Amino acid sequence: MRWLMVTVLIVIALAVAACAAPSPTATPDPVSLTVTSPGGSTPVALVGASDDADTLRKLALAYWEAFNAYDVERVLAHLEATYRAEREGQIRTDIGRIKTFGVKLGVSEVSPPQANGDGQWEMYLNMKEPLGIRRIRMAFRQAEGDWTITYSQEVK
Repeated sequence: MRWLMVTVLIVIALAVAACAAPSPTATPDPVSLTVTSPGGSTPVALVGASDDADTLRKLALAYWEAFNAYDVERVLAHLEATYRAEREGQIRTDIGRIKTFGVKLGVSEVSPPQANGDGQWEMYLNMKEPLGIRRIRMAFRQAEGDWTITYSQEVK
């Protein structure tokens, strides 16, 4: 029985590592994420230059909230088209795994969204899952007034 529990935890950890990426809020419990949704399931529109960081925080939050709701379509709606095509299969697999075990990912901001000089913005988050905390880098780009996620992976 013990080996089964260890195997389940390893599968969850691998699933989470494969599609890692969280959102900024206070560090929540590892199996529940209590956040306020910015609403909607599509990319967040830019309100003004001074609002970029807040807009990206809301986008990251919406992404991870959708992940914790096991809502694959809503998760994919936040991704830039090329990145979506690249990651869709793995995201579907990972959400299926965490849903099977009822896992909820906790996320907290490590560094605020910042422009990185190549037209993208990035931020770092900690993602708390049953086996520990992972550091996630998220990158964002604005196109036609909408922000999308262009990268969301675990980094060392």
